[in-house]
Amino acid sequence: MTDVVALLAAAWRDAAVDLGIEVVAPYSLTRPEYPRLEFPALVKRFGRPHGTVVDVFSNQIGSGQLGESLLQDGYFYSLINPDVYVPYERDAFVETLVDWGWFDSQLNPPDWYSDAVRKSRSA
Repeated sequence: MTDVVALLAAAWRDAAVDLGIEVVAPYSLTRPEYPRLEFPALVKRFGRPHGTVVDVFSNQIGSGQLGESLLQDGYFYSLINPDVYVPYERDAFVETLVDWGWFDSQLNPPDWYSDAVRKSRSA
């Protein structure tokens, strides 16, 4: 794991604790067409039904077949700039999570999420 991936994974773990969301950080994924892949995080319930795979700009996902494969399997993916997300700052993460959207029809989103969505719509 690179230093950048480790720092992003730590920031997403901080977000999980602070925001009460489910995050697997770091996140490993094995695909038939790829060797074992490691990403900073999987953020569950946001972006798509299976969650959002977080990666660093210019890293593994890019715009190639891996990204398309993730989308077909029900994941969203986001290529993020570590300079924005390390260290953890609540407002940046909330803005990103609102942008990705809540994707769990069985559970209500956290209160902070609903409040942020209302604020963004009234702005």
